[in-house]
Amino acid sequence: MKTPADRWAEPRPKPKPSPPERSRVVLLDDSVSVWGWPSRGGLIVLEQATALDFEMLQLDSVNLALARDDDRAREDEHCQRLLWLGARWFDSRERYGFVWNLSRQLSPAISAVERGEQPAPTRPERWWVRVAFSNGQDPHGGFWVGEWDSRIYGSRGDRQAPVHLDAAQIALARNMGEKCRILEALGATYFDSLDSYRGEACVNAWHHKHTGEFGPLVIHDHQGVNGDD
Repeated sequence: MKTPADRWAEPRPKPKPSPPERSRVVLLDDSVSVWGWPSRGGLIVLEQATALDFEMLQLDSVNLALARDDDRAREDEHCQRLLWLGARWFDSRERYGFVWNLSRQLSPAISAVERGEQPAPTRPERWWVRVAFSNGQDPHGGFWVGEWDSRIYGSRGDRQAPVHLDAAQIALARNMGEKCRILEALGATYFDSLDSYRGEACVNAWHHKHTGEFGPLVIHDHQGVNGDD
C-alpha cells in the first residue's frame, strides 16, 4: 500500500490538453467536471460531479451536453445551480487552468507561485465543497455544507491539508436525503437559508460577486473565450 509520502514522490502528471472553449461537461481520466460560463464573467467549475449532481443540474448523463448553452439566461441559471452544489468561481478560464495545474504539483505552476509571478490560490479557489438540500430541490429550504481545504501547493511551498478522506463517501449518495445524512455525519454545517451562509465557498456568491479574486472577472462571450489560448 502506498503511503502519502510515496504518492508525493511519484512522477508528476503532465498537463492535460485544454478542453474546447465552450465546454460544459468535461471528461477527465477518473472524473467528470461541469463548467458554467456566467454572463458577468469568470468560469464556474464543479469537479468530481456525481450522478446526483447531474440530476440536480437537469443534465442528461447519457447524451452529454458538452457545450454551454447559447442562451445567456439559461446558462446563468445553470451557473447558479452549480454554485448551490459547491462549485468554485474562478476569475477566468486561464486562472482555473493555473490552479488545476498547481493542485497537481506541476513544476511550472509551483515555480510561478514561489517566484511571485502568480498569487497562491485563495480559499474560495481551493476549497472543496459539497452541499445537500433539505427539501431535495434547492438551498432555499435549508441545506448542509461540508467544506474542506484541498491539497494545493501554497506560496511558501507548504502543502495544504488533504481533503477529508471520508468525504469520498458523499459520491455514494443515491438521493438528496442520503447526501444530507452523510454530510451531517462528516461534520457539515447546516444553514437555514442562502442569506445565512457564512462559509468560505461560493454557495451564495451569485447575489453579491461581481469582481474576481484578483481583479475584474474575465467576460466570456458566446463566440469564444476572451483572453484564453
